[in-house]
Amino acid sequence: MTSTGLAAVIPTYRPDAGLLECVQSLIENEIGEIIVVDDGSDQNRSNAALRALESREAVSGVKIRIIRKPQNLGIANSLNVGIDQARKSPLIRAILTIDQDSRLPRGYAASALQQLAQARTDDVEVGLLAPSSIAGRQVKRDSHGAEGRWAHLFDPIQSGAVIPVETLDAVGPFDEGLVIDGVDTDFNYRCLEQGRSLLAVDGTDLSHAIGEPTPLEVFGRPVRIFGHQVTVARHNPLRMYYITRNSILVARTHKRGIGWRRVLRRQFMDIPSVILSVTVDKNRSANRLAVRAALRDARQGVKGQRPAETTQ
Repeated sequence: MTSTGLAAVIPTYRPDAGLLECVQSLIENEIGEIIVVDDGSDQNRSNAALRALESREAVSGVKIRIIRKPQNLGIANSLNVGIDQARKSPLIRAILTIDQDSRLPRGYAASALQQLAQARTDDVEVGLLAPSSIAGRQVKRDSHGAEGRWAHLFDPIQSGAVIPVETLDAVGPFDEGLVIDGVDTDFNYRCLEQGRSLLAVDGTDLSHAIGEPTPLEVFGRPVRIFGHQVTVARHNPLRMYYITRNSILVARTHKRGIGWRRVLRRQFMDIPSVILSVTVDKNRSANRLAVRAALRDARQGVKGQRPAETTQ
């Protein structure tokens, strides 16, 4: 099966050559329409990767559209802009969202569409389909409410997600008030609240980088477990602000529809990185200010972008 009726949306910010590898993986998956949405980082049209893509369309025969936003509004807005553009074509029946630092394995798109068709035959309401594993690590499964042969996912990231247009009609767009972090979790929760499942594409592994893997040190000494250096994903203070604030906002929004147990289980996944960021990280002083601001804004229900200087 080819990837007919599937468009890809790539949100970018200061992309490098990795974007070209991402696009190549989409071409190898026979995706005929690719929409790249740059989040305000290339207003002067000087980015080498984006300029290379503009000249690549004629060579590849694939429709590649680049949208340069005039200002940075976050990944949720970029995804929505790209999805809206893709849906202008009546032939598009599903949207694949993917980060600029991800690579699809060969055959992924066709497998996802095959499983989508089978799920519909089995009367399974699909919210989205996502990779079975990322960078060799199995994506966390959700055993609650699992139906037969289908592997349900707990909280898949949006990179690599195949979203049917009927899901978008049912649950709405990504929440732009969250800006960055928690965007996919909020969307996943809305799918579940609508009775739509989050399914794994069997046997697929997405190449994807999350955060900046950094050796964990305590008082300047590396932390080792069974002789292996422990690494953590480091984020700058502004990202720590969004991670902390949005985790609370999303939990508060969906605690009734999803249930406190599931919401807290998801929040516990963020707690270690927050604790490490304010205790042993080399930027812990700035991170403490960021987390403090995030907690205050979460209590007040503040959404939207946060000026970087208020969290550093």
